[in-house]
Amino acid sequence: IVSFAVTWMLRGSVIAATGFAVANILEAALTAYLLHRFNVLRNMLYDANSVLRFALVGGVAGPFLTAPIAALTAWAAFGMTPLKTLFDWSLGHGVGMLVATPLALMAVVPELTASRRRPGAEELAWFVGLIAVVAAVAVFVFAQDSLPFLFLPALPVMVATVRLVRLGSATAI
Repeated sequence: IVSFAVTWMLRGSVIAATGFAVANILEAALTAYLLHRFNVLRNMLYDANSVLRFALVGGVAGPFLTAPIAALTAWAAFGMTPLKTLFDWSLGHGVGMLVATPLALMAVVPELTASRRRPGAEELAWFVGLIAVVAAVAVFVFAQDSLPFLFLPALPVMVATVRLVRLGSATAI
């Protein structure tokens, strides 16, 4: 409903609002089905194999399979080139799935976090501190465009991943 309403308000097209809403809902449902079907949820971010399966299913398959709906919608509503829309939709939604899905799933599936017990003050301090460092480095790197510092965020993300395990990795990314 929100997808439909926002697209209709911003773009003024019922065709676009309907098509993009269908594509968004189908993408989420299809990706959830595939994640469940290939048992990605149970072992998500546990080892290299599970990360690869998550990336292929969540970041590639779901967005790629729904991109034709978005491309046809953009062409019918606005005359946009379908091939460009296929690429933009697949890439944009794939990255969005890779970034948002692990954190969202960890919030609602307790088995995905490293521990079911409440973290102590020291663990919480590590979490807040490392995530703050990741955020500060990201702001520093992406707020400027004069120096080639794109390599810098990798270090605090790696430290957060090693120290904070899955939840740290998902949050840092």
